[in-house]
Amino acid sequence: MSESYKKTESMENVESLSLGSSELKSLLIEYKQKNELLSENERRFRTITNILPVGIFYTDLEGNFLFVNEQWCKITGLTADESLGNGWMGALHQDDLTRVLKEWADAVKGKKTFKSEFRLIYPDGKIMWVLCIGIPLFFSDVDKREESSVYVATITDITERKLMEEELRKSKDTLAHAQRIAQLSSWEWDIENKELYMPEGTFHMYGFSKEQSPNTIEEFIGCVHEDDRSLVKDAFSCALHGGKPLDIEYRIILPDETERVIRSYAEIAYSDEKKPLKIIIANLDITENVYIEEELHKLHRAVEYGPASVVITNTQGQIEYINQRFTQLTGYTTNEVIGKKPSLLKSGHTPPEVYDYLWKTVASGGEWHGELCNKKKNGELYWESTSISPIKNRKGEIVQFFAIKLDITDQKRLETERDNNFRNLRRLMDFSTFLNEETQEDVLFKHLTNTLKEILNPDVIAILLLDNDNHLMNVAIIDPPELSDKIIKDEVLLDPSLCRVIRTGKELYVADVKKEHACKCLAYTLKNSGYACFPLITGGTTIGMLFAIKEETGYWCNEEVQKLLKTYIGLAMSALQRIRLMDFAKRTAITDALTGIYNRRFFDEMLKKQLALTKRRDECVCLLLLDLDHFKSINDTYGHTAGDRVLQEVSRILNNSLRTSDVLARYGGEEFVIIMPGADVSQAKEKAEGIRKSIEATCFDTIVYGQTYRLTVSIGIASFPQYGTSETLVNAADEALYKAKKNGRNRVETG
Repeated sequence: MSESYKKTESMENVESLSLGSSELKSLLIEYKQKNELLSENERRFRTITNILPVGIFYTDLEGNFLFVNEQWCKITGLTADESLGNGWMGALHQDDLTRVLKEWADAVKGKKTFKSEFRLIYPDGKIMWVLCIGIPLFFSDVDKREESSVYVATITDITERKLMEEELRKSKDTLAHAQRIAQLSSWEWDIENKELYMPEGTFHMYGFSKEQSPNTIEEFIGCVHEDDRSLVKDAFSCALHGGKPLDIEYRIILPDETERVIRSYAEIAYSDEKKPLKIIIANLDITENVYIEEELHKLHRAVEYGPASVVITNTQGQIEYINQRFTQLTGYTTNEVIGKKPSLLKSGHTPPEVYDYLWKTVASGGEWHGELCNKKKNGELYWESTSISPIKNRKGEIVQFFAIKLDITDQKRLETERDNNFRNLRRLMDFSTFLNEETQEDVLFKHLTNTLKEILNPDVIAILLLDNDNHLMNVAIIDPPELSDKIIKDEVLLDPSLCRVIRTGKELYVADVKKEHACKCLAYTLKNSGYACFPLITGGTTIGMLFAIKEETGYWCNEEVQKLLKTYIGLAMSALQRIRLMDFAKRTAITDALTGIYNRRFFDEMLKKQLALTKRRDECVCLLLLDLDHFKSINDTYGHTAGDRVLQEVSRILNNSLRTSDVLARYGGEEFVIIMPGADVSQAKEKAEGIRKSIEATCFDTIVYGQTYRLTVSIGIASFPQYGTSETLVNAADEALYKAKKNGRNRVETG
């Protein structure tokens, strides 16, 4: 039984004392009442302390714990007895122990607030991050005429915030990795100090070691290809002195003498006096593109100045107390909220049923935990993680409600950033994967427009492409399709050079068609809208443009929107160049470079396939082998250039003589071969005679200037299934050709 309790028990019999002095009796009664009031206040104070969702403790200057609340024990996993004295140090992570003790010693020495983030280890080995804030309190002993002090402190579980920060770091690392995959980089030029800062990932991307990385703009320009140095110097000069945006392509020479092509975009950071401080440059390694193109006090003071805002209300929900953090966070002072209800913070973004459940829970004696979106005095929205508990008197009656609220706005922002980063990364990876696998131009353009519709949600989007001669421009894709004939003026479709974007190869962004000069090419706009025109450039050539309208002013001047357009269109154009190069490579592999008809290799493969197909269908096929008579004399007399012209002209005549199913190839030198599927010998002979007569009747008057030349051809025919293999069929046709030559040339013979 404590001393204070003994005194109280004695005072209960004070009225029964037989004292002669009524003053003494009154004094004892008054002392009893004050002692009971003190006990009640201490009980209520400890009740409030123990329902706080933060750990609270106080220590002497040596760090010995003198008191801990229940939440301390819940957070640390230590009992009160284990925590008192130096026992609390056993919960500190060994890697943080030295640092925390030093920070404590520095705070005590300077009589300053102690603030530190460190890790605690549960008995089961689980690790938790906490934020600890300690405030020194000083007391004067009047009798001893000396000052003593203690530290009152709180600990808050910040493990979730630490995990969110780590997730955001990983998200940013992942995004940076994606940029490296996409060959994106950045560096800064400190203009005043004339220093160049190039992150490690950037110079590694370009093949520099850390020691080789340029440190000044002059050193960087020294890495630029000598033919491009003037361009780069002029571009930087215009950006610095003329205020013009920097957007250039140039070549750099790496230490291993390899050449890379870089496209740089830059922004200038200015001082308050409009003096340029630095240039921030984003670089895209477009080497592969060019190659393909031509490639984020005591407990009262702890509550009052703690990191969480605290609100105490009566049972009717009227505010009786707020701490300073509440005022700092919401902008409301004590006088402005006392007597009012917390509903003045409502933003309208939290469903009513949440509040209904909240009050039902706490009114029944339970604790409520949740997140609320509230509104500050200035109208700004913020998020809070809120815990509300009832405060009861000695009879167990609820007399007040205690709310502690942590600002989690930054955490919510981090969650949103993380989700956006993941979403953008996934979309970009999916888009890149699709492009890498696609082989058809029309499908590529359709996927590009669908992706941009999903990301940017334009009201109108269209792709217009130039014809092969750049004389006409056609609408390839448009959404909605009913605008196909309304989007661009007819005169622009007939003369694409009237379009500034086509003419200059530069994108155009219009924020508001009412305030800015709209392009004269447009035949269609929307009210209160803006638009973007973006050139489609592949292999160094403008092939068309992408056009998009959105019924929202200012949208297309958003930097992020413009970056998205450039990224997705740039990737699509690189993929388009790859498709075109693949098509060109396929054509080159099977065609004769001089005449443009199929080559010997293609003929050999096609003949085998045709014979196999003919066998399955039980049909016939004929082979015509043609040789120009006395062709050697043309080369000897007029030269090989004249001979080449003859071969080209003969190829044209033969092409015009074919059926759709026939296959014409240059067999070698002045020899040509024709596969005629489904034709018998009589049909083949009729075709051969027609060809022979056509060549014989042709005046080759463009071969040699001022002269007309006549030419004849000998033709040998062989048929399948008479000759059952490709080898025997070709040999038979060759023998027939030899026969035609032997019998006087300018003839058709069958084998």
